[in-house]
Amino acid sequence: MKKKLFILFGAVCLVFVLTTLPFMAAYAQQTKPMELKIAHMQPPVHFNHIVLQEWAKKVEQQTGGKVHFTIYPVGTLVPPLEIYEALIKGVMDVGLAPDGYAAARFPLQIGTAQCMFGVPSAQVGSHIRMEIFKKFPAVREEFKDSHVLSLTVHGPANIHSRSPARTLQDFKGWQLRSPPGVPPWMKALGALPVAMSMDETYLSIQKGITQGFTGPDEALKSFRLAEVTKYTSVIRYYTGAFFIAINLKTWEKLPPDVKKVIEGLNEWLNTEMAKGWDEVDLAGQQFAKGLGHEFISPTPQALEEIYRAVRPVHDAWAADMEAKGKPGKAIVAEIYELTKKYVK
Repeated sequence: MKKKLFILFGAVCLVFVLTTLPFMAAYAQQTKPMELKIAHMQPPVHFNHIVLQEWAKKVEQQTGGKVHFTIYPVGTLVPPLEIYEALIKGVMDVGLAPDGYAAARFPLQIGTAQCMFGVPSAQVGSHIRMEIFKKFPAVREEFKDSHVLSLTVHGPANIHSRSPARTLQDFKGWQLRSPPGVPPWMKALGALPVAMSMDETYLSIQKGITQGFTGPDEALKSFRLAEVTKYTSVIRYYTGAFFIAINLKTWEKLPPDVKKVIEGLNEWLNTEMAKGWDEVDLAGQQFAKGLGHEFISPTPQALEEIYRAVRPVHDAWAADMEAKGKPGKAIVAEIYELTKKYVK
């Protein structure tokens, strides 16, 4: 009798296990976090990496562990120049890079940033960029292959040099290291843009091959270029665009509550990234001043002359966009209006 009861009990247990196993497996699958990859173009010590770490932690916590992120800094998953292409192909789920790394895809994004002059900070410039993004469908269309999380610009670009420059005429004939896409802006100043990597710039200035470089103040410290330049002409005549986006298929398969959490953090992410650009500029300024570096603010008249020289470059970019069926003129006009609105 006992033997029969034991066999019966075992059979009941077996049936229970077999019938509940699929549900247990489904429950385990549901509770297992989605593993998502983030790739960017900066080293782990850069604020971009640190902000992404904080963002990932917030998303993980606020979703109750439904997602988990692994972050891959510069070159550990894909080469920096391939970040956007890899993102839309699903090599990673979230990517951060300059829009200029995929220049053919983002002419309006890049032009929006480069046509900002007189913008005092990355925070103001990023705010203007987001307003442009929201207003113009053609601008949003450039990110049709991904879902945008953050759009920022780096701090305003200045001229950093071995000799002082206080007027437009002072830049004429200078050979200056220039980032890709910026030569027309530099030529408008009468300078001669020189293409080279930032790693080559220090030695080039030190040997007198170039007079200096153009870019945000951050490079004075991060590349130690304040050691070979003595002056910065604070002309704030363009900025550079950066994006953070998520793969479209990844975004579409996220549960609604996870999407809500991520969308709820977009403003925080954009603000922290923009603040970070301003903080590294401030660090560059402080480092340079410690070496006796002088920051020259041109007179309002001299600055207006500089901006008059640059405006035809904006007009040429706008005309080029119009020829391609894009609202270049309206975007430039809106940038000017927003600059008046936000810049005191």
